Amino acid sequence: MSHQQTTTKSTAVSISPDQLASLLNGPDKLLLIDVRSPQEFGEAHIPAALNIPLPDLTPERIEADRLPNQRLAVVCQG
Repeated sequence: MSHQQTTTKSTAVSISPDQLASLLNGPDKLLLIDVRSPQEFGEAHIPAALNIPLPDLTPERIEADRLPNQRLAVVCQG
């Protein structure tokens, strides 16, 4: 019996705050993950963001919150 693996190609790019705002206000639902600590997230964050601290960020964790074919943006301390 042969097993076939399915891979998803992803590309990471840096975008400006204005580009992010445009994506968040666009017609497609964007999953926005803030990878800062809960303390930093609590001090200030983008309202639509989901806080998943970087040490907890795994593909399985992302997929648990992600809709099929949903675009993903990650925010960290700049």
